[in-house]
Amino acid sequence: MLRKRRPTASGTPGDNHAKKQRVVSCVKMLLDIAKESADWFPPLKAALGGVNALISHFEQFKDVKDKIQELLPELDRLKQNFSTATLDGDPEEKNRREELVRALEQIEEESKNLLSKNPSARFADKEEDSKVVAGHIERLRKAIVCYKISQQQSIYRQITHLTSSFDTLLKLQE
Repeated sequence: MLRKRRPTASGTPGDNHAKKQRVVSCVKMLLDIAKESADWFPPLKAALGGVNALISHFEQFKDVKDKIQELLPELDRLKQNFSTATLDGDPEEKNRREELVRALEQIEEESKNLLSKNPSARFADKEEDSKVVAGHIERLRKAIVCYKISQQQSIYRQITHLTSSFDTLLKLQE
């Protein structure tokens, strides 16, 4: 007796990506096995090696694109957080935030420029683009660290001022 297959619910985009990754991994493994067992037919072995190399290069190319696409929403989220938060009239904090937002916008623009490159140029430049993305992430980290240091210095100055004012007030009460 034949059973009818039940329709499966469509998975989440992450599930589909994981399935594709498993398929690609299996295909690569099969190509490796076929390549290693093709010693008796060198042209086949060479062709399989070429296909494997193309898959590897495409994966690197896709990885760079994925990293940029992951970076862009984070940059936008950070820009929104630092642009819209209340400042309570603190001009120093406003300047710090504006400087950070400018750095975020510059990194975002350069990242979008990488994505807008011709796909064949992106494929050819994938290693250089990967270094550029890593540089963007490092610049982002440095911009946030500079913001935090500047903010901590401001807090220290405010605490020093309050402490000094408190000491003066205590002396006046004596």
